[in-house]
Amino acid sequence: MAARVRAKKLSIYADSSALVKVYLDEPGAPEMRALLAENEVVITSVIALPEQISAVRRASAGGRIEAGRAEFLRGEILSHWADMMSVGVNEATLRSAVDVAWRFGLPGFDAVHLGSALAFNEGLDKPITFATFDRVLWRAARESGLEAWPPEVG
Repeated sequence: MAARVRAKKLSIYADSSALVKVYLDEPGAPEMRALLAENEVVITSVIALPEQISAVRRASAGGRIEAGRAEFLRGEILSHWADMMSVGVNEATLRSAVDVAWRFGLPGFDAVHLGSALAFNEGLDKPITFATFDRVLWRAARESGLEAWPPEVG
């Protein structure tokens, strides 16, 4: 399936730290929203859905957003999920995740995100862009041959 995707615009893989910025006002949110708006294909792992919901719930529990706003954002995330191209967790993504977890010392879900992007990227003409705001994961994506976005992570 991955070899058939030939978008005219850039294809990006967005991890949960990048996707949640669409919904929560955090540093980098305007840039992330703009990046997603200019791309035809946005790819992520199936694990991004519960991770985004969890981040919004934690923001509410921590007092960063009101409970009503959190409930609204939960609905928005669920509604927008159909627009994403999600990569399932299968043997190829698991093998890739195991490799990058060991190579870079990544936490489990970060390894699944990078492993998913690498498995999806196999057979494509050019590397996809890997969007993340996690510094360690950003560095691992670059060292794995993907274009990491944003250009720098603080």
